[in-house]
Amino acid sequence: MRRTGPSLYLPEYGLLVDTPEESNQQLADRGLAARVLLWTHAHPDHAAGNRVVQFLAQSAGRPVLGLMPEPLYQAFAARYPLEHLVGSGYLDLRLIAPGEPQELDGGLKLTALAHRMDEPVFAYAFESAGGRGLYAPDHVRFLPPPTGEFDWVVVQMPIPPLEALPFPLPPEHEAWSKFYTFDEAVALWRGRTRRLVFTHVYESVGMTPEELDAVAARAGDWVSFAHDGMEVGGP
Repeated sequence: MRRTGPSLYLPEYGLLVDTPEESNQQLADRGLAARVLLWTHAHPDHAAGNRVVQFLAQSAGRPVLGLMPEPLYQAFAARYPLEHLVGSGYLDLRLIAPGEPQELDGGLKLTALAHRMDEPVFAYAFESAGGRGLYAPDHVRFLPPPTGEFDWVVVQMPIPPLEALPFPLPPEHEAWSKFYTFDEAVALWRGRTRRLVFTHVYESVGMTPEELDAVAARAGDWVSFAHDGMEVGGP
């Protein structure tokens, strides 16, 4: 079981959210070709693999559609070659307004949801005839919880129960102010989603897949920790 950089792919719409360094390999291994790209923020573990844009465009013979929340553009362009990708005809970049639904071909509606942070970080809500989904892979404690019910929710992993951690986490550690605890995260989404998946699984936690599965089982079979290739189901 592999856990590389976090991303989400909606196969019905050829839509990929985030481009970690392993993006091209992940897509190629599964015979997938994204037509639409979104980004949550500019951190390297979510965006450094953006050269996949070039590979996808060259393979398709046309630019890839990229949708980016307008407040994210400056931070992203300062780190990555957006101008080159656009100028070379690889990327058709369109800036979108946070909080305003965007409709794509095939009946998918998506909305960029801003986190309450100084730097631009976004989650995405998806809606179609097939249901509602939420993708918030990082800094989720700073995201105002969206209202309503969801068919699936994929969010940043919380702090596992202390007795499950292989190391002590003292009360003064900064993680307590930046992450939900496992119990907080489960309570937040219980009764509001049919499936809850924790992504962005940190190697520094030092827990095996079996140990993480045992933690998820405490809440029931509607909760799990993500791994490469996991099928979540969604709109």
